[in-house]
Amino acid sequence: MAVVPETRIYEGTRIPSPCPTILEVDPSTIDWTGKDALNYAFTQDPGDFNSEGHVKINFPSPTNVYLHDTPEKELFEDDARFDSSGCMRIQNVNQLVAWLLQANSGWDQASVDAAMTGSQTQQVAVKRQQPLHTTYITAWANRQGTVSFRDDVYQYDAQGQTTFDTIQAVKG
Repeated sequence: MAVVPETRIYEGTRIPSPCPTILEVDPSTIDWTGKDALNYAFTQDPGDFNSEGHVKINFPSPTNVYLHDTPEKELFEDDARFDSSGCMRIQNVNQLVAWLLQANSGWDQASVDAAMTGSQTQQVAVKRQQPLHTTYITAWANRQGTVSFRDDVYQYDAQGQTTFDTIQAVKG
């Protein structure tokens, strides 16, 4: 089988087998140049190496966008942070998770922090849903009237995109 040299399988990534008698597929056995490669799903184990960090927060989104942590905390120090594929990295995500789960018994800040240091995947439904609104701003004025501009990296300005579909609530 031909393996595309630039194909990178990240640490802790597993490829579950579509065959019920085989648990996982060895990535070196997949022909990455063919259409069959599209038939595989990828799963990355929890841990410090996971590309989404320690938590992923799903919410209703027509484009499957979600909020997540990151193992690359140094990215938050950059002024321009367009390192994701459209999803949103959240700084201090453990604090947001504790706030979202405040109506869930047993999920205070300490238990959220402890869960994020563990190696087990946990799916937790949010008992009290919260509204979530996102904005995309490429120009604004501060209180002194100074106007700031940023690159339109997603080309929304060029498309005339000024509003987004309202997101109802964060859901578990």
